[in-house]
Amino acid sequence: MTDHPMTTKDGRGKDGYRAPELLQDPAKYNKKLDIWSLGCLLFELTTGQKAFLTDFHSYQFAQGFTELRLIFPHWLNSSSKAVLSTWIKRMLCPESRDRPSAYELSSNFRELRPLLQPHPDSAWSTCNATQKEKTLGTDVPCSLGVLRWEDLVIVGDIDQHKHALQRYDRIIASRTNLLGSRHPYTLWSMLCSAWLRFYLGLSGDAAIGFQQVLVAKTNFLGAEHPETLATRLGLAWTYLSEGNPDSGAILEDILKTQIQVKTLGPEHPDTLDCRHALATLACTHDDFERAARIYEEVYEIQMRVLGNECSDTLLSKSALAWAYLQMGRKEKAAQMYDEVLQVQRRKLGNEHVDTQQSISGRAWAYSLMGKGEEAIEMFIEVLELRGRVLGWHHALTMDSVAALVGEYKGIGRKGDASRLKKRVRDMQKVL
Repeated sequence: MTDHPMTTKDGRGKDGYRAPELLQDPAKYNKKLDIWSLGCLLFELTTGQKAFLTDFHSYQFAQGFTELRLIFPHWLNSSSKAVLSTWIKRMLCPESRDRPSAYELSSNFRELRPLLQPHPDSAWSTCNATQKEKTLGTDVPCSLGVLRWEDLVIVGDIDQHKHALQRYDRIIASRTNLLGSRHPYTLWSMLCSAWLRFYLGLSGDAAIGFQQVLVAKTNFLGAEHPETLATRLGLAWTYLSEGNPDSGAILEDILKTQIQVKTLGPEHPDTLDCRHALATLACTHDDFERAARIYEEVYEIQMRVLGNECSDTLLSKSALAWAYLQMGRKEKAAQMYDEVLQVQRRKLGNEHVDTQQSISGRAWAYSLMGKGEEAIEMFIEVLELRGRVLGWHHALTMDSVAALVGEYKGIGRKGDASRLKKRVRDMQKVL
């Protein structure tokens, strides 16, 4: 291959990894197109997401219509983030002449060597394999081997989520073959996959994943270990979402153990998450007064221990607002939703499921306060977000459809209700 651009009539490379110059007519290429593909791979290794889903997305970026969104794993320090950001942005320059050469990259590879450090040991310290391995990637256990909701960064649309699930399946298969099905890294990937499936409404598949991890962690760590309890809590959330009548007894048992375990205690985030789940269960039984009492207690502790802008604290405040709304305290609930949304939109973004939940709650507050037009505006916003992020078949998306249809009919806009239902059916056929 030459340093000077040449033309080709053939498609070269894989969709989403091809350099912009190959998308021209006629396509031109030189040595620098491999640098672009390498940049796409480094982006994916670093963030866990593809830089460009398709060639069309690469073209949009090259034309300046979109920007790269680098979201690093939480355990990377600032210097590592700076190095990776510089490498990726240089390698993904739309103009091939502005990309570094292979010689330049190899000469400066020492910049990446500090990133090849042993990852913090998980609590599964009995497994010697984790103590000597080095990693450059994102699908690795955090310091305690416990995956928290705020650590599971879920961005992008439904196509990206599907790609992420496929990626987890490949990683799990590879780690099972190379490391074994009970290795901490294999179980970590299974745990990530289970939580993502739960997020996407695939509760049955998520429950199977949680059960498999739970059996392994119980055998190796014991039933009272924090990692085991956190996995069991994830399984309980899937049971709760499916309306399993045993979920209440399971949550009560988990909470009792968490309070007794010295490494957790009554104010630990995992313990508070379990109490939050019990309050949610009370809501499903229409016992909103009991739910509100639990949410209030959890929220008060989280404010003191975690801070008022922690995602867990905001989630509890949003859930408390919903309980108040069902108890007739509409103005108070509306005020709380406004306060929560102001922070969630800034810190989490509109696409985050917690933000979507608060938008939906605020829409219901408008509706119950007799402000139909304002309610419709927010119902439309959350419907578009959920359709794009979760998919048009997701239960939460369909809840938003039902809410918006009811609001349209409530103010006499039956035509809009009919058109909305037709649009949703069309979107479901397409997807």
